[in-house]
Formats: sequence, structure tokens, C-alpha cells
Amino acid sequence: TDIEIEQDLSRPYAYVARKNGGLDVIDLMIIHSPQPWEAFGGEDRFFEGNLAAWRALEEAYEAGKLRAIGVSNFQIEDLDNLLENASVRPMVDQVLAHVSNTPEALIAHCQAQGVLVEAYSPVGHGKILGNAEIGAMAEKYGVSVPQLCIRYVLQLGLVALPKTANPANMQENAAVDFEIAEADMAALKAAEPIRDYGDASVFPVYEGFLKNDDGTLLLAFAYFNHNRTTITIPPGPDNRFVTGEPDRGQTTTFLPGHHRWQCIMVVDGDFDGILRWHLSHGD
Repeated sequence: TDIEIEQDLSRPYAYVARKNGGLDVIDLMIIHSPQPWEAFGGEDRFFEGNLAAWRALEEAYEAGKLRAIGVSNFQIEDLDNLLENASVRPMVDQVLAHVSNTPEALIAHCQAQGVLVEAYSPVGHGKILGNAEIGAMAEKYGVSVPQLCIRYVLQLGLVALPKTANPANMQENAAVDFEIAEADMAALKAAEPIRDYGDASVFPVYEGFLKNDDGTLLLAFAYFNHNRTTITIPPGPDNRFVTGEPDRGQTTTFLPGHHRWQCIMVVDGDFDGILRWHLSHGD
């Protein structure tokens, strides 16, 4: 069900959920990032903007529209900003955590503050599946690699958020009633980091829109590379807007470490179609 979100442009990041599509209450709403996507990974932590966004979530929570409120991708200093100034403490911090990528200091800080840590992509966007050593360990326990990875984050005290649309996989992901030995937990934590997340390497994020004086809408999207390697996208038919705009004819380079590249599109104010952006890259 689509949920209508009202964006208050006078206050950075202020999003308020409104009743729509028959939903009276939303289970959980989070701030996706502590920084604007155009400044992600920079030195400015945008403390005031985060507090403004959090106050909006607090209002919706206290009004009974949200059952829980939290954050995502927040580091220790970002969390402390809210913990020291908010009236409602963050209930969740949703972070990338999986075998070979375990933000131990952040997890410990969250747990000390009573903030639940949710591990998104606990199977490393599927790229752990090809790791022979982890596969051998899963075989030792008589489980699949996803089951091993999910059990790993559960034993760290995290909530696992695996993604699948396959009912059989959902059932398998829930069958994790076993325990990983302490030595194996240490080995999984120290496993070789994933250097290339494949199709999930470059991911799009909708940044928002502005209404121009002529009534058109300016839509902004950002793409991020969270690999440990550089990805270069050459110009061509698979790297363009497919809504009629010509190829921009430029090479795009994504540096490692959540660097961004923004694309902007202008559409008529009454546009009600579907916008598609196709981005492809090789190995």
C-alpha cells in the first residue's frame, strides 16, 4: 500500500506520515540517513537537521500515528545528538551488518543505550553465498549459508532483515534454531570483507522534489557505490533516462565508500506516468 508522505521543505528532513490507503498507524518510521545524500560521508553531521526531522517523528509518534520511530545509517555521534536532545529516544538503528562487516563499536554503543540494531542485508547482498570458507562452515552446522549468516547477526543481539520474495526461502531463513560456536563467530567476524556487491553495488535513492515557478517538478535522485572498488559507467544506450531524454553522453565514475552521483529530471507538474532510470555496469 502506498503511504502518502508530506515533506515540509521549511525544516530539513521533516517528514510526517498521514493516514492514507486505509492505514491508521504505521509500525515503524525511520530517518534513512543522518546526512543529505548529496553530503553523505562528509564531515558535517547535520545535527540540527536531524533534530528537526526527529521532532516531526516524535509528534507523529505521540499522536499515535507511529508505533515506533528510529534511524538508519546513524553513527555514534549522530545517535548521541538525538539521545542528548530528544524527548523520545530512538528505538532502532538500521545498519549494514553481516559476516565480514560488523560495526562492533556502533553495535555496542546502541546496545548500551537500549537502541535495537537491525542488520539489513545480513547475507551481504547475496555475495557471501560464493564464499567457499563460509560455505564449508555452514555445511559443518548442517545449514545453508543464509541461515548461518542470519544466525550470526542474531547471536550478536541484532535483528536480521533478510530480503526474499520466495516463501520457501522465508521458511528456511526462519529455521535458525542452532548455535554457532564462539571460535566460529570470531572467524565469521574476521572473514575477508566483500569488495564488490555486484548488482547491489550502485543503488538509487530518491532525494526529493522541488516545484518550479512554471509548475514543473524538479526530481532528484542519487546513486551510491558502497563497494571497496571503483565502478566506471560508460555513456551508452543502457545509461540514460528512458523517458525520451537523450543520452547525456558522459562517463560516470563511482568511487568506493558511499560516494554519490546525482541525476536530476524535470517533468510536468501533472505527470502521472512511471519514471525509469536504467543503469548497467560490467564486472
